[in-house]
Amino acid sequence: MNPVVTCGALAGAMTVDAAVTGACEVAGSQTPVLGIAVPYAVGSVVLTVLGPIIVAATFTG
Repeated sequence: MNPVVTCGALAGAMTVDAAVTGACEVAGSQTPVLGIAVPYAVGSVVLTVLGPIIVAATFTG
């Protein structure tokens, strides 16, 4: 896999738009954006689903 697309995928997995912008600036092109779609979607779903589960699991009420 192209290292530039991998950097975009890693930035997308962390769901930080500033990281994608930084990767694009370092690469000098918009190529890192190609790798952001799937990791961004998966990261967003996992964060949304696991957040309440972790809170419920640690709740001692």
